[in-house]
Amino acid sequence: MAVNFNNTVYGAGFVGQDDGAPGATFGIDAVSTGNITVSGTITRAGDPVTITGTLPGGVASGNVNTLYATQFDNTGMIQLSDSANPTDESNRYVLSNTALSPRQRVTFNAEPNGPTQYQPVCFVAGTRILTAGGEIAIEDLRVGDQVVTSSGERRAIRWLGHRTIECNKLRNRTDALPIRISAGALGEHRPSRDLLVSPAHGLCFDVMGEILVPAVALVNGTTITQEDVELVTYWHVELDNHDILVAEGQPSESYLDVGNRGFFVEGDVINLYSGPDGHAASRARADQCRPLHTEGAFVEVVRAQLRARAERLGWRLIDEPWADLHLMVDGKRIEADKHGLVARFPVPASAKDIWIVSQTSAPCEIGLNADPRRLGVCLDSIAIDDAESAKSLIALDDVLLSDGFYQFEESGHRWTAERARLPAALLEGRRGTVFLRIELARGALPRWVATRKGEAERDIAAMAA
Repeated sequence: MAVNFNNTVYGAGFVGQDDGAPGATFGIDAVSTGNITVSGTITRAGDPVTITGTLPGGVASGNVNTLYATQFDNTGMIQLSDSANPTDESNRYVLSNTALSPRQRVTFNAEPNGPTQYQPVCFVAGTRILTAGGEIAIEDLRVGDQVVTSSGERRAIRWLGHRTIECNKLRNRTDALPIRISAGALGEHRPSRDLLVSPAHGLCFDVMGEILVPAVALVNGTTITQEDVELVTYWHVELDNHDILVAEGQPSESYLDVGNRGFFVEGDVINLYSGPDGHAASRARADQCRPLHTEGAFVEVVRAQLRARAERLGWRLIDEPWADLHLMVDGKRIEADKHGLVARFPVPASAKDIWIVSQTSAPCEIGLNADPRRLGVCLDSIAIDDAESAKSLIALDDVLLSDGFYQFEESGHRWTAERARLPAALLEGRRGTVFLRIELARGALPRWVATRKGEAERDIAAMAA
């Protein structure tokens, strides 16, 4: 069974390090102090994964490292080494679905055929809630613990709920995918670390008085983004009545019962259909501690403030009409001969896997309109040309064009997503090298990029935190 890591994020304390070759049992020497992102697929011992972030122990630090799977596995952890041929001079690392601590003993079972049980949890567990005893990871809170609200009042926890869900199995998966608020996105040390919340979770802002704005209304493609994950775990903290907690230094709402309590693990009855945020109509009638604004002037004021801050952090809008358009053909990148809004790609007629690939931008993130789709390029026409037959146009509304294409528009144009598949059937009967001709109806949308200055400023801010 393969274990797939797709930019899987492990929070502080969820990656451990120990000296030595792979082993069945050992003690953790050090744990991670910040987020670590993992990408790659493991099916057997020796398979590599890419690690972005600083590994614990100060042994292998920097932005990118390669680790290699060992043959040891258990239900909640997976073991790796910093060497493809590990010895006693190597370092072993543990990716865990639960928080680790120094000197903790871990045990693995030999699995010569590779991992069979482990599944990575993509949600950054360990969100810290301000309590009377300091900041405590949300999963370590208990009913009766005293939290400190944004007003400084101490209040007891009445109920805790949590649930891990498989986003890919939901009909409307975007309603469940978490929103990531980057450290410092809302102000100095607000939040103090990256904060992940459900889409409709209310964040507190002062706009002529305190208001709540759902996180999804603030997505801007820069400092606030929606994460595409397979699994996510949501935790909620309920007080005697609705109030403002402090999560990672950012004021945000406590749990408000809007008919979705059964969604969370609590007894034997679990309502999987109400979702992490309940129903909007129920919420509008609920007894909220602050006015909720999902759109309108107040929300636009907050969005403008966030955009200005993102620009101060180094984010810039660039207008590049081709948005790095290229083809991926049987795993190989193919560039085009471009002139104006026309691109011409050489493609082997024997190709089996053809993708149109580009960078993307969402109209709602650049102030164009409310359209949340992540758009690649706007196609005016696609044609195939070879030396033996006449050029043939591919109808943009062809039913074969489905994977990665948005709906055909009345204007006769069609937008792509980040990756759009061209079925190999379109090349049937052709030989040698053909030319794929793509003409755009217009240049790609402007898109946000982080300048190196901004990246350096964020790194400095993170270290200071």
